[in-house]
Order: sequence, then C-alpha cells, then structure tokens
Amino acid sequence: VAYADCGTGGLLDVVLRDVRPLDRLLAYGAIELDGPTLHVSRDAAGRLNLSHLAGDGAQDDTAAEDAPSPPAGDAVKLTIDSVAVNGLRVLWNDATVKPAAALALDQVDFKAGPLAYPFAAGATLPVSLKATLAAQAPGSPALALLGVDGQVSDQTAALDLKLSELSLEAFAPYIADVVNAKLSGRLSAAGSLKWAAGGAPSVVAVAASGAASGAEPEAPAQATLVLSGGEVVLDDLRVSDERKLPTLALKQFALREIEVDATAHKVVLGSVKFDQPAVAVARDREGQWNVQRWMKAKTVAAEPRAAGDTNAGKDAKDEQPWQIELRDFALDNGSVRVDDAHVKAAEPVLLVLRGMKLGVQKLVLAGSRTVSPASVQFSARLANNETAKLTDKSIKAAAGALAAGAMDWRGQFGLQPLMLKGKLRLERLPVHGFVPYVQDRLPVSLDRAEAGFNADVSVRELPAGLDVAVAGDALIADVLVHTRADANMAQGFDDSHDLLSWNALKFNGLKFAMAPAQPMRVDIAEIVLSDFFSRLILNEQGRLNLQDVQPADPAAAAPDAGVALSAPAPAAAPVDASSPQPLLLSVGSTKLVNGRIDFTDHFVRPNYSADLSELNGTLGAFSSTGGGMAVIDLKGRAARTALLEISGQFNPTAKPLVMDIRARATDLELAPLSPYSGKYAGYVIERGKLSMDLAYQITPEGQLQAKNKVVVNQLTFGERVDSPDATSL
Repeated sequence: VAYADCGTGGLLDVVLRDVRPLDRLLAYGAIELDGPTLHVSRDAAGRLNLSHLAGDGAQDDTAAEDAPSPPAGDAVKLTIDSVAVNGLRVLWNDATVKPAAALALDQVDFKAGPLAYPFAAGATLPVSLKATLAAQAPGSPALALLGVDGQVSDQTAALDLKLSELSLEAFAPYIADVVNAKLSGRLSAAGSLKWAAGGAPSVVAVAASGAASGAEPEAPAQATLVLSGGEVVLDDLRVSDERKLPTLALKQFALREIEVDATAHKVVLGSVKFDQPAVAVARDREGQWNVQRWMKAKTVAAEPRAAGDTNAGKDAKDEQPWQIELRDFALDNGSVRVDDAHVKAAEPVLLVLRGMKLGVQKLVLAGSRTVSPASVQFSARLANNETAKLTDKSIKAAAGALAAGAMDWRGQFGLQPLMLKGKLRLERLPVHGFVPYVQDRLPVSLDRAEAGFNADVSVRELPAGLDVAVAGDALIADVLVHTRADANMAQGFDDSHDLLSWNALKFNGLKFAMAPAQPMRVDIAEIVLSDFFSRLILNEQGRLNLQDVQPADPAAAAPDAGVALSAPAPAAAPVDASSPQPLLLSVGSTKLVNGRIDFTDHFVRPNYSADLSELNGTLGAFSSTGGGMAVIDLKGRAARTALLEISGQFNPTAKPLVMDIRARATDLELAPLSPYSGKYAGYVIERGKLSMDLAYQITPEGQLQAKNKVVVNQLTFGERVDSPDATSL
C-alpha cells in the first residue's frame, strides 16, 4: 500500500505480509514514510493545536462505554520487518513567549525494527533517531544535532544519547520569559541510559513465556535507571544584563564520566572543570545587586493537598540519602569582580579576585554528610581600588610595589561534621579595601594596611562546639592610620592627621587554640614592630588626640581598674577556679626597631614640638596567667639630642598594673622648652641642659614608690614673657 502527496513530496509505503485482524495477527514488511511535515503550535493561552484532534472527549467516552470488550484469548501478535521515517520536518510555533518562538526540527530520520510483539524473553527492538534543530527560515544554520541509538522493549531500554552544539540563543524567548538577561553559548551532552521496569513480569511477557500454563512465576525484579558515560560540555557561556555588560562569562564547563544510579541513589562525577570563569556583580547606591534584577516574578498557585494523601506526613528522613562522589574538580584562571556603590565612601568599593584556581579531589557525600573528606587546593590574588584596574603585566612591571594580595590553601575539607585541616598562606592582603564596610564603627581612619599569614589551620566540629587550632606566623604591614576629620568643621578645613604607622608588625610563632568548655589561648613566641611612628598632639583645650580614638561606648572606654597612688588597692574578690578565663595570653619576647614618636603641644603659646627617635629595644616574656615580670630595655633619643634609656620590668596584663621601671635622659637641650618656661616661669630659656633619672615602682598592692633625680646644667633665662600662669621667681 502506497500513498504519495504530490504537494509536499511525501510518500508512505506499507508492505502487508500477513494481516488477519480477526485472528489477531498483524504481520507487516517494511513501513516507510518519506518527507512528511508536522506542524505543532501553541497559542497564547497555552493550547496545542494537536489537542483539537481528540475532540471534546464526551462522545469518545460514550463510544468507549458502548464498545464491546475484546474477546478473551491470546494477545495480538504484531510483527514488522522495519519502520523508517526519512526527512521528517517538525515546525514548532509558540505564542506563549515574547517574542514568539519559531523553531524547526529538520532532517529527522528514524529507524526501528525488526519488531515482534509480544516481546520474547530478552528480545528488544533496535531504534535509531537523528535530527537537526534550526530556525524555520530557509537556509538557517543548524542550532543543534540530536542522536539516539539503542534497543528498547516493553520492560527495558538501552539507549546512547547525544546532543551536539545546542545554541542557547535559540531558546532566547524562553530565557527572556524567566530572567532579564541575555544568554549565549553552546551545549553538548552525551551518555548511555539503561532502564528496566522491574516488578512482576507483565501479562504479555508471562503469556509469551508460557508462564500462564502453570510454570512457577518469576520473582519481582527491582526497577533500575542508570546513566553511564555521561558528559556535559558548555562552551563560551556569556550572560549579559540589561546594560549589556558581561555579568557571567565562561570559556568552558566540562562535566565528564557521569554515573547516575537512580535506584541506588548514587551519583559519580568523574571530572568537573571550569575554564576561565568570570563573574561580575554590582550593587547600586540603593542596595540592590544586579543579579537581583535578573529574575522575573512568577505567581505560582499552590496545589491543594488531597485529603487522602498518605504521603503528606512522610518523613523525608526515611528516604535513602543520595550519595555523591566527586572524583576531580578543577577551576582554572577564574575571576570575580565586585563593584559596590552602597557603601559610604568617596568612591564605590572595587574588589577583584584574579587568577583563581580551585581543585577538589575525592569528595564523597551521603546527603549533606561527608563520607570521606576531600583534598582541596585554592589560590587567587585579591586586588582593591588601587590595583584592580592594573593588568598582570603592569603589576609585574611595578616590581611588586602594588602587587595584589595572594591567597593560597592546601588541605582537606569535610561537611557534617565540619572538618578543615591544612596550610593557609596570605601575602599582602589589602585589608584597607574592606574598611568602607566598617568605617562607621572605627574611631580612626585606616588608610592602608596589608596582612600576611602563613600557618597550619585545623577546625573540627565536635558535639559540644568547635575545636580550632592555628600555628604559624602573622604579619600586619604598611599600616597608615589617620584621625577622623571633625564633621563639625567648616567646609574646606580638615583637622585629620596621621596618627600611627609602621612598616611591619610580625607575630612569629603564633599559636591559637579554642576548644569547647576551655578558655581561648594565644601564645606568641616573638613580636617584632619595626619602623613605627606615632603622633601625639595636645590641642588648645588641653585634650590629647588619643582621647578621640576611644570606643564610642563610655562603658567600653572606662578603665578596668584605677591605680591607687596613695593607698593600697582593695583586695581582689576571689575567683571561681572552675570558670574558664576568656583569654590566656603568653608572649615570649617583643622587639622594637627604629621607632619614632612626635609630640606637639598646642596648649602653650608658642607651640612646642618634640620627638623621640631611634627607639630600639626589647620587652621580655610575660603571661596573663603567671606572676612573672617582663624585662624591658629601650634606648633612643629625645629631641634628637638627649640620650634616652628605659629599663626595668613590668607585667602589662596584671590588674592592677605591676611595674619597676627606671628611665634616664641625659643632656636634653632646654632651649626648645621655652614655650613651657615662658608660660609657667615667665621667661624664655636661652641655654641649659637637663638630665633625669626616674624610678617608678608599683607593687601588687597598688602602692607607688617614685624616686626622681633631676639635674639642670648651665640654665640661663632670657627675655621676660607676660603670662598670667607664670609663677613669681
């Protein structure tokens, strides 16, 4: 039997070998359909045109009720030598999206056969499908290639699936219906799918195998659904927002060696790789992130729960958790850019992570619980507003002067319970890049600071809490701190000044420990502060600049305990030994290298300035738990002329303070002190030198014992100064 459509060139050819419907026997030869075209469309209301072929359904239901039941007996026997559909074209038009979608499935070739139904035990039907996705316009390039090959039956299926070069732009109308972003890229996927229905054998299979004649029925088989050799590759992904800026870009995402066993709830991901991913997020001054504008609001009506739904209260914990095994994960040369205009700063915050590399191996999860910890490696460079706009080449040309901060982690990681163990390295991390987020809570302005850290880190989640151990070296370098400008100052005036700076503050041999029901402990083998500077200013009202950098909370700024200079301090209340201390601090030694302190006094007229320079020395070991005293030895110069020596011992952690300090200054020029002599003595100093030998001792009981020896040589007063504060000499 053949039918040809002269209008479209379609041809249907059916070979009848032995067709006896009354005997329930249908035997066909080759069935071929050439060049058909199928139009499928969906209107704006979501109705498919094919649904009209079924009618309204009422008449069909009546006819079905009146139709006689098929006679009992053997099942229909159907055989087909082969089925072939060549050059099928399916036109798809969808008016539910805007703009309306118009796609075509071209060059569809389908082959199957031979077929013998009912299927004999172990018999399958070979099938093959190939198709091309394209736009409906003539001559449009292919948007995707689809291929299916394998064997199927009523109880099993084994198919090889392949999707090649699927263009995401072809689905732009559907993407635009969900997100306010433009996507582009190419997707390819492949895999082998195996399925078995499971359960008791079907009636047809039982009849075909002769089990109906009294043979022992087979035991129910378990249903299976397995995907093996899976692969998903996404090339040249690009997501742009309404500003046409690339918010997300990716050279390639490759997921290979996928194994999924739906019955056993097991997933194996052999290889996951991200090549050159780039993410750019931005927050405007109103606090909205650009990615928040992507999603379009959708109203989804909640489905009512059936009254007889027995699964409504089923505990999800009864279900077998999925086991996920990630054998190898790699992210190479990634970048993350954050532009934040929501902060209160002169310019938006710009933070950039460059050269990101992330590797994860042998991660096994059962649900959210770690079966075995994974090996993790991470490295990146962090840049802020100063360095983010520089290229890698320009950074190298600057010989590292503006090099971005480096981060590196090598270790293990686990979830539930949390486990983190490895080595962390931070180098030149620009801490000041994060200051705008906490500036309102800082009493000073941190203009610059870089952090370094090289340590072994261990974090374990225990039933009672976290167990944390850190051992290594820390560095806070290139620090510059300014006082904050007075908001009440007239416009154009700035009373801020540099307050503190240093080149490097090193914590060598740093150990930190925290365990449940135990006090935190910090042990530092050595502290080294080099090339430090501090500015002390006494203003016209007699207020020291350090008083303006105290915490805003008066309770927090209040001292813990005063030192009684004339009477013993009251005995401390007994402490419950069972209650842990909040912090146990131990420092081996402290070293000061090349320090300088500038002092300016605006309280006297004319103003006075002096400085302590060339400060070098050491401070011995001290601890918050022991009663020992730290030995101090400090040398330097005062006013660039006098020699300064400070020696003795004290415990900076003791409350009240315990100390035994001796300070010596020799040959201090007195002429620069004329502002003080003029204010309080009524005369300037023409010449003279001062030497001091001071000794201060504060006992654990709070008693002060002071011995002061002051020697003035060749003191000569000069002109008289009219000062109301001057004494009568």
